[in-house]
Amino acid sequence: MNEQTNELQLEPVFETGSSVCSICLKEKSRYTCPRCNIRYCSLPCYKDEKHLACSELFYKDWVMEELKETKSGREDKEKILEMLSRVESDDTLEPSHLDSDDDDDDETDLETRLHGLDLDNSEAILKRLTNKERQEFEKLLHNGCLGNLVEIWTPWWTESKDLIEEVEQTDCDKKKSCKPTLLSSIPDISTLIKVKPSSDIRNNMINILYSYAFICRLHNGGHFDNPVESAEDLLTICSVLRDGKNFIELEEVIDMTLQQVEKESKRWEITVEFKVSVLEDVERIVHGPDKRPSLDFMLLALSDLTQLLQTANKIIKKESKKKKDEAENEVKKVFYQANKKCQFLLSWCQRYGMAVISLLPELRLGIGRRWSEVKQVEETKHLLEKNWGGKIPPQKKQLISELT
Repeated sequence: MNEQTNELQLEPVFETGSSVCSICLKEKSRYTCPRCNIRYCSLPCYKDEKHLACSELFYKDWVMEELKETKSGREDKEKILEMLSRVESDDTLEPSHLDSDDDDDDETDLETRLHGLDLDNSEAILKRLTNKERQEFEKLLHNGCLGNLVEIWTPWWTESKDLIEEVEQTDCDKKKSCKPTLLSSIPDISTLIKVKPSSDIRNNMINILYSYAFICRLHNGGHFDNPVESAEDLLTICSVLRDGKNFIELEEVIDMTLQQVEKESKRWEITVEFKVSVLEDVERIVHGPDKRPSLDFMLLALSDLTQLLQTANKIIKKESKKKKDEAENEVKKVFYQANKKCQFLLSWCQRYGMAVISLLPELRLGIGRRWSEVKQVEETKHLLEKNWGGKIPPQKKQLISELT
């Protein structure tokens, strides 16, 4: 037994005079396994049964860990699959350290392999990927390039009027800055109520527009991709549509809206800067596309919001009939009431929308005040970290100790 072991250890040196493949013990090794550091010569040896346990566990552990750390919904998982498809077809990516002509020659395309697969089952998705796809996916994540494959949505209210008109004349991509469609046949407010509406509605509009801009940004312009989830996110913030909250002062609506977002900040993983920047979106929507303020963007935002709530309500209504779930019936009721409020506000905005525009000077002051607070917090944080010598405060020294 000892003689056989010695022979195997000496054979590579005798045959090549240098490091040889630890799998076949014949060819000169050219690669090193990143998990177990074993030396091998080619893809067949890498996939050999002697090394199979290591190679599969390496990719499984790594990709599963990445998927677990990524807090995403079904929509995000679909985007990841789309990214993987791009990786498979992208000729500009650097080749892997394995021979490309030895890999995936007989493999079907990614879309076919993933057809009918449960997108919530990350382990099943992993099994359908080839070694090359796993390696390229790993490389993109480590290089920070994966985010570049996701097109960042540009809000329609940030574009100039000329650009919006130009986009309207072409096929509109939802991920680009296409503005929503204005609902037709909006009734006059006088046909809905016989008395003059409350002046506080202008403050309530700020809460609604902030919630709308927030979910558009949060879902990267894809709020219609999952209407129910988007509507739920909206109503989490918008106390006006959810509870019928009425705001008397502008400062009150800004403070309470930001506080409500702060309660859910961990769930959405958003920053303070993001929350304040959405206030600037509200300012832009209230002002409109022209140099002179107009109602155009507010009407479009309310139209888009109404259509979102209508779509979400239809989906929930269909689901509640199938399952006869009381909880879903309650959600359907909330969506329905919020939709009716948005329809009313569309009529109100046509007649009294200039009252919201009159808040612009005060709104700008409020935005400037919040940015000053953010800057002050950052400066204080920087000063404290400088004094601490790091991000963690030093342990407090014991001033008094008991004598024994």
